[in-house]
Amino acid sequence: MQRVNGGSILCRKRKPLSNVEELLRKACTLDLVVKEIKDAINITKASSGGLKGIDYSKSKVDTSTKADICDSILATQAQVDRLTIKLQKNLVKLTEAREAVLEMAEMLPDNAPKAVIIARYFNCKTWETIAKETQYSYDSVHRLHRVAIETLIKQGAEDRAKAILERLRGI
Repeated sequence: MQRVNGGSILCRKRKPLSNVEELLRKACTLDLVVKEIKDAINITKASSGGLKGIDYSKSKVDTSTKADICDSILATQAQVDRLTIKLQKNLVKLTEAREAVLEMAEMLPDNAPKAVIIARYFNCKTWETIAKETQYSYDSVHRLHRVAIETLIKQGAEDRAKAILERLRGI
C-alpha cells in the first residue's frame, strides 16, 4: 500500500502489465487512434469545403490573390495526405493487433473466457456491455478475464505477445 499525495488515502500499487495484457490493451488503443485519425481527416476536409467552392473565373473585388486561397487549399490537402499516411500505418498495426487477439483467444480452452477476451479487446466493448450481452455479472466477467489472462500466460503466450509488441513498435 502507498499514500497518495502524502494524504491518508491508501491504495495498492498495481503490478506491471504482462506482455499479454499489454498486447490486448494495445488493440483497443489502436482502435481508438484509428477512429481519432479518421475524425481528424473528416474535420480537415470539411474545413476546406468553403475554399473549393470559390469561382476563380470572376473578377475580384478585393486585393487578395488566388495564391492565398490556393496555398490554403494545398496546405489543407497536404494535411489530409499526412493524416492518411498516419491512418494507413495505424490500420496495419490495428490489423496485426486484432489478429493477435484472435490468436490468443483461440488458445483458451473454454468459450466463456474466450468470449470476454474477444468482446473486450477485439470489439473494444466496455465491461458493463460485456456483462449485459453475456448475461454474466460484472464481477464474473472480470473473473473470466483474469482466468483468461492467467491461462494465456501459463500456455506460454508471453513470448509471442512480446514479439508482436516489438513488431508493432517498429511499424
